[in-house]
Amino acid sequence: MANILFVDKGIPSIGIAYMASFLKKYGHRVHYLRASLKSMFSPNVEIDVDSYIKNKLGNKVDIFCFSVMAIDWGWVKGKISILKKKYPKTPILVGGSFATLSPEVILRDSEADYVCNGDGEKPLLAIAQSLDSKTLVKDVEAIDNIGYKKNGESVIKDMSYQVDNLDDYPFPDFSIYHGQFSRDFFVNPRLITSRGCSFSCTYCSCPNLNKLYSKTGKFVRRHSVPYMIEFLSKMKDAYKSKNFTFNDDIFFLDKKWLKDFAREYKKKINVPNICIGNPNFIDDEVAESLKEIRCRLVILGLQSGSEEVRKKLRRSESNSKVVEITRCLKKASVSFSINHIFDLPFDTVNNIQESAGLYNKVRPNMLDTFSLAYFPKAEIIKDAVAAGRLSEEDVIQIESGKCSGQINPYKHQAKTNYQCYNLFFNMIPVLPKKVINFLISPKRFQRVCRLFSYLPGEVSALIKLCLAFKNHTQFIQTSAFHEIIFYINYKWQFKLRNVFTSLSQKYNKNTSSVVGNVTS
Repeated sequence: MANILFVDKGIPSIGIAYMASFLKKYGHRVHYLRASLKSMFSPNVEIDVDSYIKNKLGNKVDIFCFSVMAIDWGWVKGKISILKKKYPKTPILVGGSFATLSPEVILRDSEADYVCNGDGEKPLLAIAQSLDSKTLVKDVEAIDNIGYKKNGESVIKDMSYQVDNLDDYPFPDFSIYHGQFSRDFFVNPRLITSRGCSFSCTYCSCPNLNKLYSKTGKFVRRHSVPYMIEFLSKMKDAYKSKNFTFNDDIFFLDKKWLKDFAREYKKKINVPNICIGNPNFIDDEVAESLKEIRCRLVILGLQSGSEEVRKKLRRSESNSKVVEITRCLKKASVSFSINHIFDLPFDTVNNIQESAGLYNKVRPNMLDTFSLAYFPKAEIIKDAVAAGRLSEEDVIQIESGKCSGQINPYKHQAKTNYQCYNLFFNMIPVLPKKVINFLISPKRFQRVCRLFSYLPGEVSALIKLCLAFKNHTQFIQTSAFHEIIFYINYKWQFKLRNVFTSLSQKYNKNTSSVVGNVTS
């Protein structure tokens, strides 16, 4: 059976866990190698893959696999180059959202041998079976969703396979992460109940993914309630899980599913959780169902408090709707946070001030702010070019997988809007409503925000941590600390093991030499 090694940046992937369980079901061996903290931040830092292959895989690996988003492509490309130098005959496969959207970039700009376009479970199984029979080079032309290189040219296939019923997949296998992540990851795991999003927000990759998937089936798919309840029960029993984070794009997309799920969840799971959703789907019934499953925080991806801006982002929520749904959540005693994106191409001071006003009106328990990241093929890139934010050269770099932080689209500004307004927005849930209303008056708003922007960024992080403790969601922020402690401990254990192995080998060598002299 094939030895398959996933190499990852050190952020656990539910997608890899799904593929691991599917491949193991057919007898293949699946392993996971977490990059070191140092190599996480540099594509050119080597990872200790040799020791892992020697100690865990018996010096045999049949294929290296990566799951990649656009923001990680530079890192993955660097690791592929390193692996190809060390293991030139071992094939490398790249999958994930960036591979699905831009398979030609993967094969053109890296030494990867194969790229997976879409769901990876069955295509990777077919590759594993071909590796067993040593016929992969011949078989790959017939494997669904797999692009490859032939005579130096890239062969890209349209997506031709997907599974519409997610229950056909076995439960994701978290055992591949044992020993590589702290206990915190298993006690507070991040999971999904569905795949895909039906919305067409201009800043997101999902609209383009939806177009690709719709050619062969459905992009938005969901596990049944019995499947999820059984899986969550197993997680709870195996790892004593205390909190679940549901990372679905829209957790409460289907009101009936949520109601059925809430009834069974309360009886059999009853563990606090966090979820993500769209304001358009919240009403009193949904809020009550969220209360029933002990939801500690609903993350609302609003992105702007300005109706004018949201229309340009292809988001349909009205401000009156936002006020109404937050009333529903407060009535049910369900905490909520709002996501806001700064540095949109059409942002103005008036839009930002309007956003602050709406957020102060609805008073979220937390506010999470971000600077816009440009994803390949996202429609908002056209708006950024029209606004003079991006050049044609910038667009080429984005389509090649370079994130906006690398190309610096804000070079003409002394400070980005994120830097100017972030800290003030983080203060909205903290300061009294009357104080915020006083500060956001037209005469004061910019001056106040400018004053806040001189404070160090750590203040913002401290505010978020304090609010997280207040809302009992601190396990999200503190998990990073747990992982750093775990990694330091793991690193020293690894070093000590190598020292003892070296001493043992020297001792055995000396003993053999003495025995040899005596017998001769």
